[in-house]
Amino acid sequence: MPFDLRNPIHWRIRGRAVSFLGSIHFGPADGFLIPLSVTDAFDAADDRFFEVDPASPFPNLKYRSSSSLQDEIGAERAALLRQRLGNPTDFDRLSILGVLGQLAVQPYRERGFQPSAGIDHVLSARARKAGKTVSALETVDAQIRAFSAGPLGELCRALDVLLANPDLASRMANNLLYALQTGNVTVIQELRDFTRTLRPIQARALLDEREERWLRTIVATIESGRSAFFVVGALHLAEHEGIIVRLQQASCEIDRVPA
Repeated sequence: MPFDLRNPIHWRIRGRAVSFLGSIHFGPADGFLIPLSVTDAFDAADDRFFEVDPASPFPNLKYRSSSSLQDEIGAERAALLRQRLGNPTDFDRLSILGVLGQLAVQPYRERGFQPSAGIDHVLSARARKAGKTVSALETVDAQIRAFSAGPLGELCRALDVLLANPDLASRMANNLLYALQTGNVTVIQELRDFTRTLRPIQARALLDEREERWLRTIVATIESGRSAFFVVGALHLAEHEGIIVRLQQASCEIDRVPA
């Protein structure tokens, strides 16, 4: 059954055809039910922006190039992790970033969600099928640098929290899917706050610093007078932080779009 985005996190600058949609980078095989308020605005836009071009190849961060995972995270932590992952044969080749990513996305995969079916992939494919252009707010390399920003100690502490709370990733996934379906930006803010608590240095790079860079492109697009549609991860459209709040602080009037 398609995932119904019955009340999406969809904003539009007042009096202007410039919209923002909160996205998820995974999606179900049956796709999404996306309201016409979203697809009509997306189709009509002069420009469509994504974090990165969803069609761009993304390097595999799962494996490390040197040493072993146990050498990096310690024998005791490695033993717990090996058990949690089901004792994979490639364990020693895994990177800590890859492991954290694997634990975070596991609940989505258990639901049959795939990265090739995320909202960003669905909408970019829609644009290309219609012969329209797709633009990126950053390069894949810039995104990778943000993902890699957390120091080892911070990543190990995040890993400890996930290992000590086996249902945490599942609860976070449930909350994100609920927020996407209902448009609840308070829950999005709670997820953003938890991300910042769990990995503060990496969160600053993944959230704040990227948003600051994106804002230059967003403001330039607004000032150009062109219509535009921006698709970004939902955590960038939180209740008290993120792109919408930054635009409001820059005196933009911006409203939620009813489904």
